Amino acid sequence: MEKTHNLINGKAFITFAIIAHMTLFSSVLSASAADHYVAPTGSATWALSVSQSTPCSVSTAIANAAAGDTVYFFPGTYATGMQSSNYHIPILNPSNSGTAGAPIVFKSLVPFGAILQGTPYTGTQTAAIIGAYNKTYVTWDGFIVTTQNSSTAALVQIDNSNYITIQNCELIGGTFSNSGNNVAGVIVLDSSYCSVNNNYIHGYIDPNNNHNTAGIWTCNSVGNHFFNNTFYNNTENIYSKYKSDSDVYNNNLLGPLANLSTNANFYVQNYNGLVTSLSIYQNIVIGGGYGISLDTSQNAGNTAKIYNNTFYGQSIGAMGVGTKLTTTWSFYNNIVAGSPQQSVIWTYSAANPGQLDFNNYYSSGKYSARVYDTVCTATTLGNWQTTCKYDLNSVTTDPGFVNPGGNKASDYKRKSYPSNGINGSVMGAYLTGTEVIGVSVIPPRNLGITTVQ
Repeated sequence: MEKTHNLINGKAFITFAIIAHMTLFSSVLSASAADHYVAPTGSATWALSVSQSTPCSVSTAIANAAAGDTVYFFPGTYATGMQSSNYHIPILNPSNSGTAGAPIVFKSLVPFGAILQGTPYTGTQTAAIIGAYNKTYVTWDGFIVTTQNSSTAALVQIDNSNYITIQNCELIGGTFSNSGNNVAGVIVLDSSYCSVNNNYIHGYIDPNNNHNTAGIWTCNSVGNHFFNNTFYNNTENIYSKYKSDSDVYNNNLLGPLANLSTNANFYVQNYNGLVTSLSIYQNIVIGGGYGISLDTSQNAGNTAKIYNNTFYGQSIGAMGVGTKLTTTWSFYNNIVAGSPQQSVIWTYSAANPGQLDFNNYYSSGKYSARVYDTVCTATTLGNWQTTCKYDLNSVTTDPGFVNPGGNKASDYKRKSYPSNGINGSVMGAYLTGTEVIGVSVIPPRNLGITTVQ
């Protein structure tokens, strides 16, 4: 039987419809897999929580949920308990793992209706509220996650885990004097093949503008996918710190940063190891000193493929490449506009890019690109093309944004989509204007971006 949830007068009712065919997927579920229900004041046993009328507590659900179980959280505020000094393990770390065919799913019955609120620890770096430590195939879906007041806490910690999904959530930060500790809405550490998608991540602010405070922070990660997230009012939006391989970032809206305009909106730092095979495409990046900065502070190289993004309003340039050895990087099919300076791409690197071409540089109405390189310097796109031999097919035409300078993804749709990119493709994040970039639904507590598409 297929189960659907209908909300009538604020209450949840379950209706059932007979389905004609059972799928192979259902056959792999364990015999005990079931739907369970949680409420802020729930106190039933795990066995009784299969009924909506007898929900259990959060702690009971976390202790008992197993492969194939879906745990529905009724609307309300859940006091998740005191965070601890062991930042690797989230407060709500499930006791069990799911499987590929039967994940464990924790889901707000009403989108954004269940608020998970932690009590901050008094130390300098504290545990997150949700996520997974040493687990596989766990999904968190549809929650608002926050703390009672500002603390140095991540909200989501995926640590030493694989195939974890965080989706459709709102992660509300605060102001953190983090003393260099890593603070983020989502931390992915020593974990692989996880998905972070359709989340609204905002308010992660360090008063000293320390880049260790970010919307998402990754380290020692492999094959993770970050897409359709909206970032707003963070010190940095994304920080890929080191030893990451084959992570993918696409269709995200990276909104204006919180403090100064000198930080990078998307910062890649090889602090203690390689960042390799990074793919960044179809993102809209608004503001920051740099849109994307490939830093190589420890003489370790990185490889990044950056294409079909839209950059607007960077105070220094759309892209920066660090002063030490940077290996293969590519930058093509991007639109860069709205910079208060002429500089739209700033590269300091002894290594030549694998691809630097087919970009549209339109900077505050100035038909020029100012690009720096250790080998060649030019102050106009024409000189850059003839003297430095880069961007030979790039242009400086008005991209025709619907509302340039706005904070919504839809502001950067275009009046037309010419095929002036590589191999006759379209430049920029929107290829047709029908794509979803950023979250599909803004949560009710939205603090800055009033509409989405």
